[in-house]
Amino acid sequence: MIKSKNKIKIFTVLSVLFSLALLVSEPLYAKAPTTFLAPGYQSINTDVQKSLIPAGFLINELKTDENKIVEVKPGFDQLETRYKSAFVSVAVEPQRYNLTDMVDYLKNSEVVADSVKLRHIARMKKLELINASGDTQYGEYYKKYVMTPILICPFGSGGCAMSHSSSYMGYKSNIEYFFNSYIKITDGIAKVADRIKNDTLCLGFAHENAHAMMLDMYLKDWRLLRSVSTSGHDGPIVSDRHMAYTEGWAEAFEAIYGQLNPLLLKESEREKYAISEFQFTRQDPVRRDRYIWQNYKGKKSGILKNGLQLISTEGAVAGLFFDIMTSRKIESPFLKSITVMYKYKPSDFIQFIKCWVKEFGADKQVLYRILLEETRYVTMSNEARKLYYDYYQAGVKFKQGKLDKNASELIRNKWLTFKEELFKKAMQSDNIDSNIGPDLWINLKIPSKDNKPDRDENINISLFEPENWLLNKFEAAGITEAEVLEFIKAREAVGVLPYKTATEALEAILGAEKTAAFKAKYKASDMTE
Repeated sequence: MIKSKNKIKIFTVLSVLFSLALLVSEPLYAKAPTTFLAPGYQSINTDVQKSLIPAGFLINELKTDENKIVEVKPGFDQLETRYKSAFVSVAVEPQRYNLTDMVDYLKNSEVVADSVKLRHIARMKKLELINASGDTQYGEYYKKYVMTPILICPFGSGGCAMSHSSSYMGYKSNIEYFFNSYIKITDGIAKVADRIKNDTLCLGFAHENAHAMMLDMYLKDWRLLRSVSTSGHDGPIVSDRHMAYTEGWAEAFEAIYGQLNPLLLKESEREKYAISEFQFTRQDPVRRDRYIWQNYKGKKSGILKNGLQLISTEGAVAGLFFDIMTSRKIESPFLKSITVMYKYKPSDFIQFIKCWVKEFGADKQVLYRILLEETRYVTMSNEARKLYYDYYQAGVKFKQGKLDKNASELIRNKWLTFKEELFKKAMQSDNIDSNIGPDLWINLKIPSKDNKPDRDENINISLFEPENWLLNKFEAAGITEAEVLEFIKAREAVGVLPYKTATEALEAILGAEKTAAFKAKYKASDMTE
């Protein structure tokens, strides 16, 4: 422990400068993202004009009596999909289906062109990994698959999405394509025509294409990423660690491409046009802090989410991915990400970081610094939450004239010294998630208003959910607000609950009788992943 005041000041300055050097990325990249995400792959011959195919399926959209669904062919096609069956797809003429504006927009967008190129680069990296494994037959198959176009489905409704459904085009013909997914681009809350006018459709494409890149690496192992949260998702919302990982990845790429494409709409319109909140907050460190605070709305407090809540918040994970991808200290971050996903199949962001360090140990210091600085070291220590809160409040009181400079600096230095000691421990032990507890999910069946059992609504909640979710459900089962708040207080005090199931935790804190009443009311059952 450093005791000299001068040493503390020097140590503090160096710590801050080093952190900034690792975390700060360029405000705007004038160049295409592939040039810094995968600099060694610029010679890849990708033609966006040929790489996007608007298509329909012989099931609903094209109204045909032909065979609608076929079995996925045995062999490597089955490796490249999650399913045993596939649709039969056909290319459609844009003019015939009034798709000319959409197709022209996509094929002439700089963002879309670079995102398409990035998808092909990801597959090329996967091919290298397949060949390195010694599986020459799979390698020969995948060599032909690398440049497979991206299927666009413009039929239906619901907005932009990436579907895992497979399809064949030119089935049993001389020229045949097999697709393991497609990107749906249809009218949703906002019309496609409006998204073309305000130039946001390209960002929606980049988001969904990022999901597709992840699917290319996981395929059947996507089951590891199954989301259990039923509370919806958005930047600051706590969902679950799997959803935050997959959505955070996609939102990071939406934001990376957003640097090429300044938004022409107000933030109040973002939900209408399906633009992630992170797109607006990525360059604002004060607003990005909102993702790590428990009360992301209203007055700033400095009270941080706990470790599990943080890695279950997609805005926080998007910020981490964004800073990794734009870090000047990491070489070829995208290619390394693809390598980690293909070889290790991590199921959440913490696993992603651990697998990266296992594969690319030279990046350890930079990755740990990004993770721990942005999460305020809460993933490692519950004490970090308390000291950060003291530090934050001391800063507020100093600015208000309620605390003198010396007292403020003492609190600040205590926080800075503590976190640097934690960083040293992380580098030595790799225990970056010691303050992330078990999820403790429980399934509830909310009775329908007409009391028909077959209409019960399934709700999944975690005992680490924010306060308002727990209050609403527990109070209805006869557990008082005071008891729920006492449970939350106990949870927040320890950071990690020492229980294997939600039932075990509830019985220990609320008692067996009240837990039984709660479970009976909602037909509740523990969920294990």
